[in-house]
Amino acid sequence: MGRPKALLPFGGEVLLHRVLRVCGDACGEIVVVAAEGQELPALPRAARVVRDAMPEQGPLEGLAVGLAAVRAPAAFCASCDVPFLRAALVARLFDALGGAAAAQAVIGGRPEPLLAVYRASLAPKAARLVRGGRRRVIDLVEGEEVARVPEDEVRAADPGLASFRNCNSPEEYAAALRDAGLGADAGGVPLRVELYGVARSRSGRDAVVIPVPAGATLGDALALLAGALPELVGPVLGPDRRSLAAGSVASLDGKTFLRDPAAPLAPGKPLLLLPASAGG
Repeated sequence: MGRPKALLPFGGEVLLHRVLRVCGDACGEIVVVAAEGQELPALPRAARVVRDAMPEQGPLEGLAVGLAAVRAPAAFCASCDVPFLRAALVARLFDALGGAAAAQAVIGGRPEPLLAVYRASLAPKAARLVRGGRRRVIDLVEGEEVARVPEDEVRAADPGLASFRNCNSPEEYAAALRDAGLGADAGGVPLRVELYGVARSRSGRDAVVIPVPAGATLGDALALLAGALPELVGPVLGPDRRSLAAGSVASLDGKTFLRDPAAPLAPGKPLLLLPASAGG
C-alpha cells in the first residue's frame, strides 16, 4: 500500500475504526493486535491493544497473541483493511461454531481463514507453529474440527460477499472509496495530533491520528478530534467542538500559535495541542 492500512481515511473515519465499529456491533470484547512500535489511531476505551511477541511473522503471530489476550472462549478475527465487513457475517460464523475449534466461510469451494472465528484455546498451538517456522493460518486448524459455512449461507448474511474484499493496493483502496460513494480524495489525509498538558492527562495519550479532508482548517480538525476523544470537550476544546477552550492553544511548529478555527492546517505537519501558557 505504501502507507499504514490502519490509518487509511475512509470517509469520516480510518479503516481500523470502521472495522472496529462493525465488530463492536457483533462482539462484546475487542482486542487490537499491532506490531511493536506501530502507530495506531485513537481507539474506543473498551478496546485493548496487544503487540506481536515475534516481529514480521505474519497474521498467524497476530492470531497467537490476540487469542491469548481475549477473555471470551472464542473470537472473530479480521484484518484492518476490510471496509465492507458486515456484522451479520460475524454473527453467522459465531452461530456456526458449536463445539468446533473454528468456524470458517467457504467461498468458491475454498475456506476463508483470515475472516473467521477461532477458539481462544488455539493460542498455544498458534504460538508453537510460529516458533517452528510454520506461519500459514491454515495450519492452525490442521487436525482440528472446523465448522464450514457453505457459500449460500454466507451469502444470506452478506449477499455480495463484500466482507471478504480487502485493500492491498492504492488502486483497490481508491476503488473501495468510490464503491462506498466517496470520491477518490474523499478519504482525506491522516493528521497526527500531538497532545500536551491537560490534553495528554485527560486522554491518556501522547498523540492520535485523525483523518481530515484536503484543505481542512483548525476548526475542522478540532471537530474530528472531539469525535475521537470526547473527553477533551470542555477542558481542552470549546463546547462547539470547533474551537479551543481558554486554557489551550494550537501550533503547527511549536513556535507559531493559533486559535482561529478558520486557520488553515499545514500539509504534512502535525498539529500540537498545548497549554495556553506555552504561547505566552
